[in-house]
Amino acid sequence: MLNPKITKVTPQDGFELLLVYETGERRRYDAKPCIYGSWMGELADPGYFSQVGLLMDGWSVCWPNGQDIDPCVLYRESVAV
Repeated sequence: MLNPKITKVTPQDGFELLLVYETGERRRYDAKPCIYGSWMGELADPGYFSQVGLLMDGWSVCWPNGQDIDPCVLYRESVAV
């Protein structure tokens, strides 16, 4: 089964993302474990991290330089709020 689409993503303090899904579900994802290396490490800049947006009509999230996070990981590793 596919994960539901994300309708809104909001960056939070501490490199977390608040995700709102088409089902109305709200989930919080901790992105800190993804922030390493030269490419994903760009997310360590809070100003850049805050530029997160939706990718492909809500199937995932992305940043201006092309970083993204697998939608299955977003859903599976996030917690309901």
